Amino acid sequence: MSLPVSDRMLMVPDVDGLQPLTQEEKVEAIAQALGKATFVFDDDDVMLLATASDFAVTDKDAYTRGFAMLGELGGLRKRIDAWYTRFKGPINRLAAVVDGVKRIDATQVDPVKETLSKTLATWKIAQDERDRRVAAAEQRVRDAAAQAEQQAKAETLRRIAAAEEDAALRAAFEHEAESVAAVVVKAAPVEQVASAPKVFGGSIKTNWSCQFDDIRELMQAWLDGRCVLDEQAIIDGLQASMDVQAAALGHRIGQSYPGCSAVAESGAVARRKPR
Repeated sequence: MSLPVSDRMLMVPDVDGLQPLTQEEKVEAIAQALGKATFVFDDDDVMLLATASDFAVTDKDAYTRGFAMLGELGGLRKRIDAWYTRFKGPINRLAAVVDGVKRIDATQVDPVKETLSKTLATWKIAQDERDRRVAAAEQRVRDAAAQAEQQAKAETLRRIAAAEEDAALRAAFEHEAESVAAVVVKAAPVEQVASAPKVFGGSIKTNWSCQFDDIRELMQAWLDGRCVLDEQAIIDGLQASMDVQAAALGHRIGQSYPGCSAVAESGAVARRKPR
C-alpha cells in the first residue's frame, strides 16, 4: 500500500516568510498565509510512511526494525506538533485554523502508527506464548531429573544403613532414607528469557541450594551434637531445610554442617523500565 502524496507535501515553504504569522498586527494576513505554512514531508518522511504502511513482521530482526520505525513515526508526529504549535502562541483565536491544517498532516501518520503498533503487539504475544511452552517443557525435564536425584540419595542412605554396625545409627539412616524417598522434589524454576528482543535493563539473580557431599558425615555430626538439624525437617526430608541454610551461609555452610556444600546458580533476569 502506498500513501497518496499531495502537492503540498512537495512544497518547501519560505521559512523567513512565516515570521509575520507570529506578529499580532498581522492577524488578518495569517488566515491567508497559513495555507502555505503547512508541514512539509521530506523524502525520508514519505519513505518512512510508505515502508511502515506495508511492514510485516517475519522474524526477530524485522520485529526490532519495526520498533525502530515506530519510534521514527513518533518522532515525525512530534515534528508535526512542533511545527504547528509555534503558530498558536500569541494568536489564540487562530487555534482552530491551526488545528484544522495540522490534522490533515497528522491523519497520514496516526493510522499507520496505530496499525504498525498492533502488528508488532500481535507478533510479540504469539512469540511469548511459544517461549512459555518451551520453558514449561524444559521445567518438566528438570523436575524429572531432580526427582531421580532425590531417589538416588535415598538409595545411598539405604546402602549406608545396611552397612552400619551401630544399631542406633543404622536406624537413623534408615529413617532418613525413607524420609528422603518420600519427598517429591522439583527443580528450580527455569528462568524464562523472552526470545523477542527488548530494550530493557537487567539484573543478576542467584539461587542457592545445598549439596550433600557426605550424608553419613552430616548424620554423624548431628548425632554427636556438632551441628543442629530440625528434627521435623529430618522426618520431612532435609533438602528444603538445608537449601535455606545454603542461602543464608553460602559457601560457609560446610563449617556449620559437615558433609554439605552450597551450590550457586546465577542468571540474568530482564526487567522493564518504567515508561
